[in-house]
Amino acid sequence: MIYGPLDFFRNWFITTAMNTMNHKYLATCFYDTETISYYLTKNSISDFGIVTNTNEINFIDYSSFR
Repeated sequence: MIYGPLDFFRNWFITTAMNTMNHKYLATCFYDTETISYYLTKNSISDFGIVTNTNEINFIDYSSFR
């Protein structure tokens, strides 16, 4: 499963191992740095440089709906 044709397991294994403090060695033991970087980049979030104005956020007070 680690080297098989199913990409979802490799993706899950690398991202889980690398985001766990004590188990990074599991991913580095089986995969090279380029493969690990590819999957970590694939699963990262980018903010695209957009700044959110928090003053424009409207909150609903659900306590009045009782």
